[in-house]
Amino acid sequence: MVATGQSQSIHALAKVGDRVSFVVRLADISETDKKTKLGMAYFVTFEYRFSNQDDVLLGTQSFTYMRYKPEPAAA
Repeated sequence: MVATGQSQSIHALAKVGDRVSFVVRLADISETDKKTKLGMAYFVTFEYRFSNQDDVLLGTQSFTYMRYKPEPAAA
């Protein structure tokens, strides 16, 4: 597995004493394997939403990674 992309956005600042929680959702999975230098691979993207105890959105994050099957070693 290899991380390929990540982005963050801050919407509000957390304060000392806040109870921060997050929800993560599976946002995307590439439909077909792609040929890469590491082998056949597909891409998976997760989206995170961080909120405080008052349900105020503090930030979001998107994280994409590549899952691959290594090519067989040359003899």
